[in-house]
Amino acid sequence: MCLGFRDRAPPYGRTYTFRRAPQRGKRVPPPFACLLAEPRPVGVHAKGRIALLSVFRSPVHVVGLLDAACASDAPETCGELADWIAGHPHALAARQGQVNGLRTEVCKGGFATACTALGVSYEEGRGVTRAPATAAAWYRAGCYHGDPHGCGRLGVLYALGAGVALDTKQANAPLTGACDQGDGASCRILARQLDASPDGATAALARYDQGCNGGDAPRCYAAAERLAADTSDGDALRQAAVLYHHACTSGIVPACHALGKMYLFGYGVRPDQGRGATLVRTACDGGSLEACADLADVLQHGRGVRVDTREALHLQVWTCDAGVAGACTALAERYQTDLDVDRDRRRARYLLDKACKLGDADA
Repeated sequence: MCLGFRDRAPPYGRTYTFRRAPQRGKRVPPPFACLLAEPRPVGVHAKGRIALLSVFRSPVHVVGLLDAACASDAPETCGELADWIAGHPHALAARQGQVNGLRTEVCKGGFATACTALGVSYEEGRGVTRAPATAAAWYRAGCYHGDPHGCGRLGVLYALGAGVALDTKQANAPLTGACDQGDGASCRILARQLDASPDGATAALARYDQGCNGGDAPRCYAAAERLAADTSDGDALRQAAVLYHHACTSGIVPACHALGKMYLFGYGVRPDQGRGATLVRTACDGGSLEACADLADVLQHGRGVRVDTREALHLQVWTCDAGVAGACTALAERYQTDLDVDRDRRRARYLLDKACKLGDADA
């Protein structure tokens, strides 16, 4: 007995059928029952594929359904089958040897991502002997069929001279194409290539900015760093603040720290010590030792927050021990002035000497 079931997870809304299992009156979950009830599996492809994978928790069940779809002349599903097997090396250990064979057939059918995946296998030695030259050939095929990741990886091989002759100009062509199609890693690598050339600074910044607009947070941070290097250019600092904000909200901890300092001291933005202190604390909580050292200064002097000399002292001791030169210098000043700790000139001299060895010119 087949009953109706509609996947309500937008934007799919595909209708499946399933039948009541003969044992104990339980229902077989869709779309496995569709495979039992229909001559061809339904809901396997395109958007419905996501609904399919959300139904089953067992990789073996999913692979069984994808197997049937692949056998019924659905080459794109064969690629998905290969990806699913490769993504579950333990549960599907016996089938790992089929991955590259499936991808080869799919690539020959013109599916670019399968070609690129084959290139990764040969470049990293996944299931095959590592062969950069063969990887370059598959990347070239993926790039030809329109996969920007394939173009980007081919450009990297040319830039490194791995499997192909080292050729910077030859590397820039596929990297440029991949970057223009929105591949973030390619834009970042291309920007570094251009940055290394004598007259490529402007072009490099344009690529960093392009990557940032495409949503690549590391490129936002890289572009902001270049703009913020010139502290005399107010327009550049304002643009850097915007880029730092994009990178910070995407989880780039150093960007939060840099933006916090801009708000604390009014570099390129209207001074807002409260917001600056919050950003610096966010960066410290994210693991930045330099941000923790700056947070100690914020707490010690009450920049946008209530003065807390005890936490400030704790942070300075911790970050100095971790090798942050500025924290050692600040801690030495506290031992010299006798404001909130007992004066200890010997310890102050030791800390200044340590800060000097760590590279703090002020020490």
